[in-house]
Amino acid sequence: MTDDERREMLRNNYTAQMEMLGYQPDGNPKDLVEVVRCKDCKYGAPTVINGVWLSVTCGGLDRRPDWFCADGKRE
Repeated sequence: MTDDERREMLRNNYTAQMEMLGYQPDGNPKDLVEVVRCKDCKYGAPTVINGVWLSVTCGGLDRRPDWFCADGKRE
């Protein structure tokens, strides 16, 4: 195998791996989804003591304020 063939094989392998991870050939992600942290979510009920976010209760579970889920909606 020549050096040029080896480079082409590595380039094709890299491109295939990036596509599997969700990147376009230009290196940009395909689908970006906004992440909504629990402290900014309209479904979360915050536990704040002396102005400090301790946790957020959502669906009966206590979460850290910087946690996020797939159902999060910004207030």
